[in-house]
Amino acid sequence: ASEGEAEVVVPDGLKVGDVFILELNGQEVEVEVPEGCGPGSVLSVPVPQQRQFSPSPRGGTSEGEAEVAVPDGLKVGDVFIAEVNGQEVELEVPEGAGPGSVLSVPIPRQKDVDLTIPDGCQPGDVITVEINGRDVDVTIPDGCMPGMTITIDVPAASDEKEMAEAKKKAEEERLAKEAAEA
Repeated sequence: ASEGEAEVVVPDGLKVGDVFILELNGQEVEVEVPEGCGPGSVLSVPVPQQRQFSPSPRGGTSEGEAEVAVPDGLKVGDVFIAEVNGQEVELEVPEGAGPGSVLSVPIPRQKDVDLTIPDGCQPGDVITVEINGRDVDVTIPDGCMPGMTITIDVPAASDEKEMAEAKKKAEEERLAKEAAEA
């Protein structure tokens, strides 16, 4: 086998046209038994590139990752648009990648999410909803009733962390003030 190829042996019991799956470079590869080959035949199979690319989308906060395949006809340095989490993300084909290479890309967070107010809720109520795999507390705004749809801005993980730290600090200060007054 030449560089970038591996020699594989056709398993027993297979005939021309049968497909078998093997793992090369940590990825599953489907191989069809070609004309003139059978059990015990040695085939040269292209080895897929390892999934080690992690380009960042240009702008936007991200959390988690998604896999995006490089489209046919592209080469290193080409820029393409992929849809990730319902948003268009601009990606550049990294060094060593090409058509069919799988890129791990950060998932951009959704900035605005529509939420239908559930039955039994009224203005001022706080409900917890799961967005992008995280629990987010939402306060029902004044004038909103069950069945109405509101648009909420989803905080980035860093914003959420800062808010949690600020709440914790405020709670510590309140407790210290109560202790001093007692």
